[in-house]
Amino acid sequence: FGDPAMVVDRQTGEILVMMVCGNTIYYYDTTNRQNPNRVACMRSFDGGKTWTRGADVAAWSSESVVTEADGKLYLFTRHGRAYYVSDNYGESWGPQRSTGLSYNDNCQLTAITYSEKIDGKTAILFAAPSSTSSRSNGKIFVGLVQEDGSLEWEYEFAVNSGNYAYSCMDELENGDIALLYESAGSAITYTTFTMKEILGLEKNIVVVGMIDHLEIWDAEAWENG
Repeated sequence: FGDPAMVVDRQTGEILVMMVCGNTIYYYDTTNRQNPNRVACMRSFDGGKTWTRGADVAAWSSESVVTEADGKLYLFTRHGRAYYVSDNYGESWGPQRSTGLSYNDNCQLTAITYSEKIDGKTAILFAAPSSTSSRSNGKIFVGLVQEDGSLEWEYEFAVNSGNYAYSCMDELENGDIALLYESAGSAITYTTFTMKEILGLEKNIVVVGMIDHLEIWDAEAWENG
């Protein structure tokens, strides 16, 4: 077992830990060994005093990340660009669902559920290197939870245009998003963004026109044009 991801309910004391288990050597998705790598689920309902085994996610993966949204658990696996949904706290998992996103699936991922609704829906923020060939060009994708439990990815935000590897994301008390990630030379970079920035709503605009004619320009484009 290793590389755990955890969900904790501070009110009930329930703890869910998802971790990689099995005998496959890292970097190889096939093996002649029995018991190949998969995602294991461990649950505690008494603050960690006792534990029970939930359902494993059979698809091959190393580390994964899990978050709760609208009473369901959303598990994103490192490999396969996929996610799984559980509506019973990991006792069972639904079928594999494709994210439909383009990102590097050979790198650790991070995901959180935002505290406020976006476009009237619960939002999951998912961060990964968007280059499919290297650990670079970090992006934050915003998925809105639909009535059937699926995710519609309505927004995306470019974090950087260089090295971007392992990362950790959280929401600050003021609603901003904090992101810690490996950048060039394995340096650790910490940065924050407002949700308006991530959703593309924090742009300065210039309004030009008469009563019968109106144009809206991005401020930078106006200055350069």
